[in-house]
Amino acid sequence: MTEENQSTDNNQTTETNELNIYEVSDIHNVRSLYCSMQAKAKEFEIKLIDTEAQRDDYKTKLDDRNRKHHGDIERIGLALIEVAEDKEWCSEYDEFIEELNGNLFLELPTRKRNFDVTIKVSREVYTYLTVQVEATSEEDAQEIVEEDTYTYLDDLPRDISDWEERDEDIDVTRVERS
Repeated sequence: MTEENQSTDNNQTTETNELNIYEVSDIHNVRSLYCSMQAKAKEFEIKLIDTEAQRDDYKTKLDDRNRKHHGDIERIGLALIEVAEDKEWCSEYDEFIEELNGNLFLELPTRKRNFDVTIKVSREVYTYLTVQVEATSEEDAQEIVEEDTYTYLDDLPRDISDWEERDEDIDVTRVERS
């Protein structure tokens, strides 16, 4: 071998050794980085689990507070109704609560009163039936009866109530407070 060839071989060996040192060092750094990343991921996962548990706990507490809040609003409204009825402020109370509820997220309960709703039932003859429903207004009473009229037809005499349901045979004709 000539000196030139030997020198070239030595340079290549030195370069190869340097590459191997860098490769080993890089592999060690990559492994170290990978292990560090795995540890961080595990730490993040633990924090995420803790956060999810806290979120679930907060949601449970919030749901419980909402239920209690709704119950409080209901109790406040019922107490106000009782005072209004005792002091005979019913119509003033109804007007006030109707206006107030228009601006509230959770509405206060309104007073329910009895209404007589007359239903015109036609077959071969016309029959009028007056039923009593609990509602907040005449319009509400009419709507309650119109939505489920057939429920109230059980009060008709047997020979009239034994028929097929047809909407054109029934008409709410009058609503008035009891």
